[in-house]
Amino acid sequence: MAIGCCLLGALPVVSQPVNLSRNFRPDPLQVTGRTGGEVSLASLAGSVSGCRGFAQGQPNHIINIVESVPMLDMIAFTREVNQDLTMLVKGSNGDLWCGDDQYRNRSPRVSGRFTKGTYQIWIGTAEPKQSVDYVLSISETLHK
Repeated sequence: MAIGCCLLGALPVVSQPVNLSRNFRPDPLQVTGRTGGEVSLASLAGSVSGCRGFAQGQPNHIINIVESVPMLDMIAFTREVNQDLTMLVKGSNGDLWCGDDQYRNRSPRVSGRFTKGTYQIWIGTAEPKQSVDYVLSISETLHK
């Protein structure tokens, strides 16, 4: 029993779904998580190009957009300076975004119009099986 407990504690964190609509508060909304896994983001995206990195098979976060938002800016960052994060956002409507180093040449960023629907978000690392704590910051304005 104790072994199962300890092994579960080492697994990547999958957060509860978040519902967002226009003018959500707080802005930015920040959620935390932990990377981990050896599944390529390209395979999760159903594409061999454009998405770098590795994550777990299930999304780290699920965002339900209950009312279309003209602009959302998502950035994942870590305080671990030697780690390289990547991001995949997959919408129920078929929209697909990959992020890697767009924000300050270091952190993955995905920005754009998000229509009503469910969005799965994977936060990954450049190398497989890396466990890194991170913050996902979501705002209706571009992060500075």
